[in-house]
Amino acid sequence: MTNPKSPRLKSPDLDPSSSSVFAIVVIYLPDEEKIQSLLHTLIIQCNGVVVVLNSDISDALRNFLAGNPNICLGETFDNVGLASAQNSGIAIVRQLGGDWIVFFDQDSSPTADHVARLLAANRLLASQGKVVGSIGPRLIDVHTGRPWPFYKAGWFRMTEISDVPEDGFVEVDYLWSSGSLISVATLAKVGLFDAAMFIDLVDVEWGYRASDRGFTNFGCNSVEMNHSLGEGCTWFLGRRHPKYSATRNYYYFRNSIYLLWLAHIPSFWKLNEVLRVTPRLLLYSMISDAPLKHLRLSLLGVWHGLVRKTGKLDEAYSF
Repeated sequence: MTNPKSPRLKSPDLDPSSSSVFAIVVIYLPDEEKIQSLLHTLIIQCNGVVVVLNSDISDALRNFLAGNPNICLGETFDNVGLASAQNSGIAIVRQLGGDWIVFFDQDSSPTADHVARLLAANRLLASQGKVVGSIGPRLIDVHTGRPWPFYKAGWFRMTEISDVPEDGFVEVDYLWSSGSLISVATLAKVGLFDAAMFIDLVDVEWGYRASDRGFTNFGCNSVEMNHSLGEGCTWFLGRRHPKYSATRNYYYFRNSIYLLWLAHIPSFWKLNEVLRVTPRLLLYSMISDAPLKHLRLSLLGVWHGLVRKTGKLDEAYSF
C-alpha cells in the first residue's frame, strides 16, 4: 500500500462534537465518471476521503486522485476483497487521527448532507442512552426507484421492516456497509471486518459481532441513498431479487455456510439460512443468464463453507 498523504483538513458543516470524519471508498473496476462524482460529494462533507484501489485504474483517474489534497490514496496491488480493502482504509484513517468513518461502495450516490445527518442521528441516539454500533441509511434501489427494507431476523423468519416513521430509527441486526457510519472507537472494541470472507455477508458478520459485544445497529429512515445492489433486479413470485455474477453467488453461499460455524452468530439466523439455502440456490441459478455455471459455483460455495475454506476464489474454478 502506498504511504497515505495527509489531507488538508477542512471545516465542513458538521457537528463540532463529532470531531473528524473520513469516508472510505473501495474501488474495483470502476465507472470512473461515477467515482469522480461520488468523491466530489464526499469531499464537501468529510475531513478527508480514503480511496483504496482494489484494481488498476486509468492514468486520468489516478491523476485526479493524486492531485486532490483531500483524498488519501491506498493501493492493495491486487483484488484482496472488500473486507481487507476496508480494513486497509481503516488503518489509514487511524493513522490520520480520524474519529468517525463512513463507508461507501463505488456505485453509491449519497446526498449532500448524508454524513451530517448520520452524525446528528448518532448523537441523538447516544443522548437516549443507546450504545450505537453502526447507523446507516435506507437504501433506494436505482433499478426500480423503490426502497429496500431494513431487516431483523427471528425464529423461522426474516422480518422486513418498511413501516418506519419518516424521522424514525429502527433497530436492525446489520446494515449494508455502504453509507453506514461507525466510530473508530467502536471499531477498536468490536474489531475489523473479517478479511477471510473476502466479500458478501461481511457486514452481517460484523453487525452480529457488534451486537454480541453490547452494541446496537440502527437504520435511519430520514437518510436515503441511491444504491445499486448487484447487476440488476429481477421480479419473481412478487418479490425483487438482485442479480449477481456466478462468482458473487459463490461467495454468498460459501459465506452463509461459513457463518454457521461462528459462535457469535445467533441460532435463529443460522436456522433461517439452513432453511433457505436450497430455495435460494435454485432461485439464483434460475434467474441468471448462465444457470449451470451459477449452480456449479453456488454448490462449490456451499462445499467450501462446510469445510471452512475461505479467502479468494481460485480462478481455476471460475471457468
